Amino acid sequence: MKFDKTISREIALQGIYQSLIGIPKEKIMEFSWVDEIFKEEMEYRNKEFILQYSKKILENYFLNYEKIEKVFKEFYIKNQETITTIDKSILFLGITMIFINDVSYKVVLDEVVNISKSYGSTNTVYKMVNKFIDTIIKSKNITELEDDKRFKKTL
Repeated sequence: MKFDKTISREIALQGIYQSLIGIPKEKIMEFSWVDEIFKEEMEYRNKEFILQYSKKILENYFLNYEKIEKVFKEFYIKNQETITTIDKSILFLGITMIFINDVSYKVVLDEVVNISKSYGSTNTVYKMVNKFIDTIIKSKNITELEDDKRFKKTL
């Protein structure tokens, strides 16, 4: 059984993916697509909380997209042109979760790795996700970015 926050993060992943394939922010933030895609997951759940938490993640993602992209470019050492959109979405979700800073880094790492096992482009992509997110967490730059006012948070 998935927790409500896990479902929220999966919804946010879908929103980030939609953003990366060119769907406008306004359409994504309507959340009209959620009931269709996540119907089973939302049944018997606290739908209001799930949508609110998903919205928080996506608002932070859109508010800080350029900074998230900058962190990605700095830490993704492979050819950035070859990463699949879903894998890039997973990494962007992880970066966003790090900056929201409402759960421990261990939870961020565990959640993003588990999401990559379900949604990643291959059955081994979780290894790359683990290394990427772990490297960011251990980096001095993440502390600098958190302390710096360059990264904005929504309430």
